[in-house]
Amino acid sequence: MLVPYSSPAIAYLALPSLRLTIPEGFLGARAVLTSCGPRRVSVSCSSRRPLLERARSRLFSVDMASSTATPLPKMPVTVPFYRERPYPQVLVEVFLDYNCPYSKKAFLTLWQQVLPLYKAEHRVQFSFGLVPQPWHAQTCYVHEAALAVRQLSGDEGFWKASAVLFDHQSDWVDENVLDKTRRQVYEELATCLEKAGTVPSASSVLELLLTAPGNGGNAVGAAVKFACRYHRVRGVHVTPTVHINGIPELNASSSWTKEDWKDRIDSLLTVEQGH
Repeated sequence: MLVPYSSPAIAYLALPSLRLTIPEGFLGARAVLTSCGPRRVSVSCSSRRPLLERARSRLFSVDMASSTATPLPKMPVTVPFYRERPYPQVLVEVFLDYNCPYSKKAFLTLWQQVLPLYKAEHRVQFSFGLVPQPWHAQTCYVHEAALAVRQLSGDEGFWKASAVLFDHQSDWVDENVLDKTRRQVYEELATCLEKAGTVPSASSVLELLLTAPGNGGNAVGAAVKFACRYHRVRGVHVTPTVHINGIPELNASSSWTKEDWKDRIDSLLTVEQGH
């Protein structure tokens, strides 16, 4: 099969074998070649220089050399609720956006009604996945504030701060921040979190949120990037999204009640783990 380089190559990677024609200098060659895995791939190139030689020198050798320097988070990207539950039988990952009204509804149900049910059930863990949706430009600032709290007050402080941020969601909806600067939004967030007692002081939050000179971002910028990479890899595109033991629970929604959550989770708590 001849696959034009302009075609979405990923659609063909399920085939047991394929032939690719890649023009000289095509930068997508690395992505295509390294995605093929053990499949039998026949590749031709418009250049006279052998593609295999170029692949070794320009593509694979670079990937192998840079793999040891891949940036990785120093802690799990999603934020666990209960302490000391490293190997739960049921892991519920809830992916939320602080500016999403449906996320707010789902979070408050969990926070107020569901999480207390499993305080003594060590086979269950809940984890918060951050999903700053780009159509709300200011939501990234809110997520940054939540991650600043995690740095300052740990995972427990993060969950408490999340409850505060969802309670004050209307303060940072589109129409209420349209004419505000980034610094003003940061200052409002820091003050709100200080008043709620989730951080030592507003200034400690601002110290993490204010940007470095130039285009260097701020102290929680890397954490935001990891959060975005994580939910993209997991295929999360809408909020709220729920994964249970790594699998999307497609029936879960913001309309789920305490009983809905309990029925679904309890159905997985078998006597013998793995059944």
